[in-house]
Amino acid sequence: MIKPMPKLTRLNSKVATINTDKAATFSVNRITGRELGRIRKRIAVRDMCVCQRCHQPTSEFEIDHRIPLFMGGSDSDENRQLLCIACHKLKSLEDLKLQQGVQ
Repeated sequence: MIKPMPKLTRLNSKVATINTDKAATFSVNRITGRELGRIRKRIAVRDMCVCQRCHQPTSEFEIDHRIPLFMGGSDSDENRQLLCIACHKLKSLEDLKLQQGVQ
């Protein structure tokens, strides 16, 4: 009989379940790695490293969905924009308020 490994036992207790509510589905298929790097580079070049909200040049930025995925926005470059860190935090809070209002 094989004994369970202690690390796996601890990991199983920490694994979260995926929320399948409509508003939560946007976080299930996150883009990561090289694909995310290519998207960030494409959007940075297109937006010329300028925040699309405050219009200030920035070297530290986030790629944001203009129309949030939970509201039916697409995961395409046309729905992506470059935002500085501060503007992204503000927009994320606004999106969260919208999401809570939808539920």
